[in-house]
Amino acid sequence: MVMFNYKWFFPPNAEGGQPEGLNDSGVENFRGNQIESLAREIIQNSTDARKNYNNPVKVTFNKLYVENDSFPKTEELLNAFKSCSNYKRTPVDAKKFFDNGIEVLKQNKLSFLKISDFNTTGLSGVNQEASNWEDLVKSVGISNKGGSSGGSFGIGKSAPFACSELRTVFYSTLNENGEYGFQGVSRLASHEQNQSETRGTGFFGIKKDTQAITDPANFPKWVNRDEYGTDVYIAAFLSDKNWKEKIITAVIENFFIAVYEENLIVEVDDIVISSSNLKSLIDKYIKPIKKYYADEFFSAITFGEPKKADIEGLGEVQLYLKKDDDFSKKVAMVRNTGMKITHMQNFRGGTKFSGVLIIRGDKLNELLRKTEPPAHNKWEASRHENPKYAEKVIKNMEGFVRKTVRDMNKVMDSTTINFKGFNQFLPDHLNEDTPLDDKGFENNNKEYIPKSMKISVRRNKKKNRQTLANQTDKRSKSESNNNKNKTKGENKETSSKAKNKNKLKVTRIRSIAVDETRGIYDLKIKASGGGVGNVELNFVGEDAKTYKTNIISAVDDTNKQIDIGDSSIGPVTFKKNEKKVIRITFGEQLRASLEVKINEG
Repeated sequence: MVMFNYKWFFPPNAEGGQPEGLNDSGVENFRGNQIESLAREIIQNSTDARKNYNNPVKVTFNKLYVENDSFPKTEELLNAFKSCSNYKRTPVDAKKFFDNGIEVLKQNKLSFLKISDFNTTGLSGVNQEASNWEDLVKSVGISNKGGSSGGSFGIGKSAPFACSELRTVFYSTLNENGEYGFQGVSRLASHEQNQSETRGTGFFGIKKDTQAITDPANFPKWVNRDEYGTDVYIAAFLSDKNWKEKIITAVIENFFIAVYEENLIVEVDDIVISSSNLKSLIDKYIKPIKKYYADEFFSAITFGEPKKADIEGLGEVQLYLKKDDDFSKKVAMVRNTGMKITHMQNFRGGTKFSGVLIIRGDKLNELLRKTEPPAHNKWEASRHENPKYAEKVIKNMEGFVRKTVRDMNKVMDSTTINFKGFNQFLPDHLNEDTPLDDKGFENNNKEYIPKSMKISVRRNKKKNRQTLANQTDKRSKSESNNNKNKTKGENKETSSKAKNKNKLKVTRIRSIAVDETRGIYDLKIKASGGGVGNVELNFVGEDAKTYKTNIISAVDDTNKQIDIGDSSIGPVTFKKNEKKVIRITFGEQLRASLEVKINEG
């Protein structure tokens, strides 16, 4: 491949301009969390450039290796690194970076991370001023994004450079106008060339006006694009054996809404992140790590009933809340791009829950975007051109969330019913009628906060099933005596059954009334062993008798329908150490205690 007309060019620092060092503020902004920040910034840019809103944006991350002789003008970039290392202004720490870069450029192969997006418009205006191409590839601190788009500072473009041992990135695009573009950018430091000082950033392409290459025939052989979109090639990608896991967790934690609503698909090497497998990936990559909460937020968006509000006439927000005594009382704040910005916490009251607030209104999104810092991880009213108004809007929005949570707590408190003697059958949030010093405490606001209760699960060996019904000592002794009087044949049969006993071991069952006026309950089942079982559900009346239920529907936490039987559902498959949540809708629209039994298959 011949590229004699193209070269690495570092423009001169003319007429006493400021020397530039290696510590680029944009790049340094992403140090320490480079790979996660890369995923967040790249996907935000891609979703902002969505072409067809009937289809999702697709972003792929793939590692590849480029032969040294296929790297564009290796010798020229190597000379720039040597000059940077030997330059009089170069500090000791920076010299170490340049010396390492020299060794990297001498290797036979260089690792690259290729990031590609699809169903996007590509970068318009190749080699034109004030264009999307110039904004991304050549400008510093400039962003022409407006409205409710994700980025607004032009700093996110620095994230790829923080992931390169050479601070070098290549860009390729095919835009809607059929224009191709390819250019390399290397953010180094001022150094000496031809007895004069250069700028810190150099470009690979056409020297005149540092233009991009527009003829695909002159692109490196590892650059290929045949549909609209943009490719980013990070040269000498950071050596991190966990790079795939870090990108996957960052995508799920920050873009779970975009994926859930089928607006985004991400491929990380051989792993596909889509709405169809989001739940299983959350279980694998998010649940084991305490600092992530996407599993809770996913449950809220899946099972929560949306509450809506208009904020200052700027547009609607939707709030989804899901009660669960294992949740952390956080509400994810998500703009309409599908990216989580931050989360609210420090809610009063004893009810544990998780929530998701989605900002739908375009005008509201535009205002909030203007209050975000470069990291897009909070809302700061002082950044807006009208801080007082922005503060009012943000407080109004947060006030809606806190009021809805308080109302949820009030409903929990006001609907407490005392079924004396039958606490073991009650849904979780009804077990609050015991003395204050035993089961709860008051906080500084004199609000009663109940302690969570554990309901032990006991095995009814005679019927070979798990039940929440309390077994009396009298019945246990009776069964014991009956077992002693069994014939030898019966004992052999029992022994045979014991050897073939199902591995299902249910350790905890809880029922939670979600909306008694609609007959909706959540059933939480925790199993320490795997197996298959049918779940039997009965109402318990004030006379202590059980009554069959009329089950309308049953879905698991992946929205998969479960077969319905006579006052039962199943078969249900339990995995080892799994906590399964099943949403049940009964024909009876009332609040009542439930008897729950697991008949093992």
